[in-house]
Amino acid sequence: EWDMDDIFNMSNEEFINKMRSGSELILPNHDESIYKFCKSVSDKCRIDGPLNVIRVNTSSGCNIKCKFCNIRSLKPVYPREKELYFNILEKIRSTKTNLDYLQLTGDGEPFIYKEETLKYIESLTADVCKILVIFSNCTLLDKDDITRIYQAVTKAGIKCQIMCSCSGITSETYEKNHGNNKFDKVVENIKLINEYNLLQNVNFVITPDNLHELEFYKQFWHEKGVTKTSATVIHDYCWPGATKFVYDSAEYKRFIENS
Repeated sequence: EWDMDDIFNMSNEEFINKMRSGSELILPNHDESIYKFCKSVSDKCRIDGPLNVIRVNTSSGCNIKCKFCNIRSLKPVYPREKELYFNILEKIRSTKTNLDYLQLTGDGEPFIYKEETLKYIESLTADVCKILVIFSNCTLLDKDDITRIYQAVTKAGIKCQIMCSCSGITSETYEKNHGNNKFDKVVENIKLINEYNLLQNVNFVITPDNLHELEFYKQFWHEKGVTKTSATVIHDYCWPGATKFVYDSAEYKRFIENS
């Protein structure tokens, strides 16, 4: 393991070489136990051998408090963590890593550093990565931001895939799960992200609070022109007992039968 000073003191090339030797670079095959609703072989993330991938988390920085998230707290963004995050991203960019995937976050919200992240995306070129993957709650973006992303990746010749989290199809349910009242804004952002062909999918985390909407969420998005949807079940470490509650529910069993 490295501490912050180790990374700051490494040359760009040394850091990338060390990353290339680590397990984080391997994108595992499709996990049938998590993604139960994929239909085709292509949907199941089948790959021939390992992909050249780097995932960079934003640490614990997030602007909302989702019930199903392993962070689940509005922690302050520490300046040194932010400095480290962009130091790593710059090492990747300047070394021309030729990645198959560069993924921004899996923990935290990348647009908590919105302007810096947008400028970083605008600095990318096709010899840094083929595909830029971004996980976001989409609450901090607006129309101009999404347009900037689209223009930047189009100019660079990079494919961008944004995975949007939206675990409710009404304002009330969305607020129960995500802890904020930005439902209408998130829906409009996702529609625009989809129109720009930047959408990986809209993910609906199934919880006891949204089971009553589970069988309707696909239709909700289809009526808005969004067909890329997925559903995953909440983990017990986020909400003790919730996983079994969902699996045992009549709503979930009907959903599985009809999927």
